[in-house]
Amino acid sequence: MSNRHLFFILVLSLFFVNAQAQTRNKKLVKKYYAEVEKYAHAMTYKSDSTTYFNQLLQLTNAVVECDNEDMKPDKKGNINPRFTPQLKAVLSPAFPKLQDAVAFYWNKDKSKALDIQKQYISTSHSHLLRNEKTDLGRAYLNAGVLAYDLQEFSEAESFANEALEYENYAQKAAELKLFCMKKRLKTANDSTKYIIALLELHDKDPQNHNYFSMLMDYFTTPGHEQELGLFAKDEIQKNPNNAQAWALKGEAEMHHELWDEAIESYKHAVEIEPQMTQAVFNIGLCYATKAKDLQDNLTKKKKRLTKSEAKTLKNAYQEAKTWIEKAKNADPNQEKVKWEQPLQQVNIAINH
Repeated sequence: MSNRHLFFILVLSLFFVNAQAQTRNKKLVKKYYAEVEKYAHAMTYKSDSTTYFNQLLQLTNAVVECDNEDMKPDKKGNINPRFTPQLKAVLSPAFPKLQDAVAFYWNKDKSKALDIQKQYISTSHSHLLRNEKTDLGRAYLNAGVLAYDLQEFSEAESFANEALEYENYAQKAAELKLFCMKKRLKTANDSTKYIIALLELHDKDPQNHNYFSMLMDYFTTPGHEQELGLFAKDEIQKNPNNAQAWALKGEAEMHHELWDEAIESYKHAVEIEPQMTQAVFNIGLCYATKAKDLQDNLTKKKKRLTKSEAKTLKNAYQEAKTWIEKAKNADPNQEKVKWEQPLQQVNIAINH
């Protein structure tokens, strides 16, 4: 027999096997349905939560497996499922309980909770649940959060994208998507996509503190000083009473050693929000740095200052001390700002 004939026979045999696999096996359907009945019966007995939810998973898997086989065409190509009503009657009350199983395993075994949530999502598309109410938005969001907690950030972002399609879950899904993008920042292109997405969400919902905090985290990292200044100015233009924006503007100006401009920006912030201890402290630092620069310039060519120069220098350090002491009074335990060492240095300069 030639190789060509052997190849032809092999193709026919593969076709025959594949055709058989795609044709309903009545005996297999009966076997699967018997398993459905077994698991359904087992769930009628009282048991602990772990056993109950394991039986629930076995039952829903058995229903899906039985239905998949039952929905295959017969040898004539006709689809005449035998157990659809029975399977629907079993799956309809069991399906919503998968969400209870997710909640049960959420803090016990996140990996299992995620697998169950995926099972809920895949099962929701079954024709057996065609007229049933499902909560896919919540399911996609839950799956995203679980995947994120398991550090599967790509998968988490994929679920977040699905959840974005559901209005009630869109905001949380958007935040989750941003967290995922942030975790996956590797290239400059990744960073650009992340910040564009974040700025768009912030523009849509400027009152969302999470978006603004995430923008601050990004712009205050080293290397983003110029972007920080531009962002702060844009925020001030949108809302001149945004104390955080004024403080960010001051921070950007401090990076560029624009001490007078930074002082004015921080004073705007404190005027709007007097409890901004960090801004108060930064004003003191700016005045202290200005005083040190003045001292360096005055003593560069001569060792002894005139009375007038000494008074000017002392007043400059005194201004720094005033603001650092305000920060000290607001934060005596140094929980927000470390004022002790700068205050000591300023006092030494004043008493020198």
